[in-house]
Amino acid sequence: MESNKSGGFTLLEVILAIVVMTIMLGLTYTSMESILRAKKVIEDEQEIERLELVLVRRLSREFQLAYSGIPRLPPQDDLKTRYSASESMLGEEGDMPNGQPGDAITFVAISAGQVFLEDKLSNTGIVQIKYSLKEDPEREPREDYPVYSLVREEIPFERPFEKAYAKAIRFPLMDFAEGFMLEYFDVEKEVWVRVWGDEEHKDLPAMLRFSIFVRTPEGKPKKIQATVPLRAKRVQR
Repeated sequence: MESNKSGGFTLLEVILAIVVMTIMLGLTYTSMESILRAKKVIEDEQEIERLELVLVRRLSREFQLAYSGIPRLPPQDDLKTRYSASESMLGEEGDMPNGQPGDAITFVAISAGQVFLEDKLSNTGIVQIKYSLKEDPEREPREDYPVYSLVREEIPFERPFEKAYAKAIRFPLMDFAEGFMLEYFDVEKEVWVRVWGDEEHKDLPAMLRFSIFVRTPEGKPKKIQATVPLRAKRVQR
């Protein structure tokens, strides 16, 4: 006499099915996690690449507008100071609280400035531009890696100087920089130096190299760097 066979699954088959399903779900989750992680890395790199393109283009263009022959404006707290025509650029070496370089550069530029770009007919385009790192008082400081704002300051070259400073325009180009380093090429000695505008280095350097140390949105360190040729006087050999 034949025994009746059940049409259902045995307990062992159910357990095996659950194990296989669990393994498949685990593999799917791992694959999805890897894909999302890779996507985030790619987006992180793309964001920095876009920032690098904008910063390098802007800074390079403005540095190339630096002009020798017009002196810098006197300091705002000492308007009686006067500079010579060769003192059109000042490069200062500095350090940030996080140990990274915190340099600053001030220079006179022609055919430059926000106002000139908006109204070229009634504006000479002679401005004094300064780049430096500043702390943002409205942002909560980070404990893991402090970041700062790369601030651009623009002052129209006009008199009285009080009026010029009253028209100053200041805004950050970016707000997650860790450091800002500037180097100037001394064509006579054929060396790079960190300071410009002293007795040994007047007029304009032959080239300027800037390095911006940043953090990506995901917190990875990155260096943006470019070398820019300037309108310097060439040494006759």
